[in-house]
Amino acid sequence: MNKNINYLIKYMKRYILLVLLATLAAPAWATEYILTTVRIETADDTIYSGDVYIPDSGCTVTDHEGNDHDIDGAAAICALNEAATLGGFDYVLQDSSFGLYLTEVDEQAATDTDYWSFFVNYTAASVGLAEYTLENGDEMILSLGGYPNSALELQVPAKEILSGNKFVVRVKVDGKPMAGATVHFNNQKKITDSLGKASFKPKQTTSLDVYVTATGYTRSATTTLRVVEKNTANKNLSTEQEQTMIVTAAEYLAGEVGDDGLLNSSQSVTDWAAISLAAAGQDTSALTDAIVTYNPKISDDYAAGEIARHILALEALGLDAQDSNGINYVTRLLKVEDDTAFVNDNIFVGLALLAAGVPTDDADVQQAITTAKAGINADGGVSYAVAETISDVDTTAYFIQLLTAAGKNGQAKQQAIRYLKDQQNLDGGWGYSDHGVSNSSSTAVALQALPNLVRQNHWSGYNFLNNLQKPNGRFVYDTDGSFSYETLNSAYAIMALAHQALPVVY
Repeated sequence: MNKNINYLIKYMKRYILLVLLATLAAPAWATEYILTTVRIETADDTIYSGDVYIPDSGCTVTDHEGNDHDIDGAAAICALNEAATLGGFDYVLQDSSFGLYLTEVDEQAATDTDYWSFFVNYTAASVGLAEYTLENGDEMILSLGGYPNSALELQVPAKEILSGNKFVVRVKVDGKPMAGATVHFNNQKKITDSLGKASFKPKQTTSLDVYVTATGYTRSATTTLRVVEKNTANKNLSTEQEQTMIVTAAEYLAGEVGDDGLLNSSQSVTDWAAISLAAAGQDTSALTDAIVTYNPKISDDYAAGEIARHILALEALGLDAQDSNGINYVTRLLKVEDDTAFVNDNIFVGLALLAAGVPTDDADVQQAITTAKAGINADGGVSYAVAETISDVDTTAYFIQLLTAAGKNGQAKQQAIRYLKDQQNLDGGWGYSDHGVSNSSSTAVALQALPNLVRQNHWSGYNFLNNLQKPNGRFVYDTDGSFSYETLNSAYAIMALAHQALPVVY
């Protein structure tokens, strides 16, 4: 059950992410939501493992007799409730004089000898699910087992390693090294030493599933490591190779324009394609009518993002966003109610204003920059929304482009650049966040932002993009063949290969 649930969750998250990127800033989470990881284990199975968002306003749960209970705050029981919705499983709560307690999850019931234990960040909780208030980033574990029961914690050095290199993992329980635990590396097993360490040397490229078990303990989460081939020398793409990649991608996009004049029947994908084609000096005539006739309004959903992207597209085509069909889209954009919660919106508002010729020192441009800086995190990266504490590559890269366009080269920009460099993977590409699996979109956006070529394992982002382009010119999302708008991937890649950044001005 675990594999199917996790695949579905990952697929849904990828799909949501792609839609968010395509629409520029469709708000997904408001400031009152927190992120937590939920894992539910039995002796033989992982019922659920994934991220959930819960509101700090509370939730309503129902006990085994059908009575509803209103729960205050971001309680752990609300995280269980949300995980049940996402994972498609049921759970049973019983009410007592001591409060609500969990008796069953996915038809796995407590017995006289096995109980549902509750841990947060690998420490046994001292109160019940309904009383424990989670914080952003907490890891919550529910485990069916005997008493006492402790959760094994697996610590890995990185999310990817080079083939032929030895790496060491550590195992802890109750905060202390765990000797004698069994570490599983796919089908191979290693036993931890007195310091809780076990080592492994993968000999070929693969995906390595690593987890820990020990009798009488809750097994660890499974961590998937990417084993990447070791490169011994830099491999550069010539200017001619990059231009060929651009031309074939442009030809692919031209063949994908529908009868409605749009790519994928999507205004956002069409706008991005036009911006990228213009940046690369390619023909944009097949898309011009769809862009000129588009008329985003203040009353539209996600109006700031829609209007900002429209301004960027108009200016990239050499059209005047302040007088397009008699409409001043800059004036319209500035009438949209400010939303300081979403960093991405403010980044693109700033880029759009600069593209339309609004001076850098204009109060509205400065306000967009100031508001975008609210998303800066301790690692120097920037998150999509102010409430998020996890930086992501895409938002950080667009933030750098905004600061560059505005002539800002201070500490915020330099820290963001360092974050991007640190996030580059061993295959040369970038994932969306925290060394996630490299994808063409995040890689392209990172390349647009970085002032100088950077490499990992002798490979650059351009090498990675080259590996994802198919013979017909399209760019796939990643090496796993994940769902994506390949027209959008290709648009992003064209702009990166053209060594251009936003805003593109004709």
